[in-house]
Amino acid sequence: MKKISTFILLCVIATLNLATAQMHNPVQFKHEFKKISDTEAQLIFTGTIDAGWHVYSTKLGADGPTEATFNSEKLIGVE
Repeated sequence: MKKISTFILLCVIATLNLATAQMHNPVQFKHEFKKISDTEAQLIFTGTIDAGWHVYSTKLGADGPTEATFNSEKLIGVE
């Protein structure tokens, strides 16, 4: 009985550890808005990456890790 209880406890601990592994957010972003003129502005996004993590190129092709992407909603009149 003691072996079964220990096995179940280890399974529960392992499951909880694996479930939280996907919750990590290794990149923190800041944004900055600079008005250049009445018709122009500059948006600056800065990402800080935790040690041990990497950002991959956007030109990797089909083979390899997931490429870095940036997505935003299309705004009418904005280039």
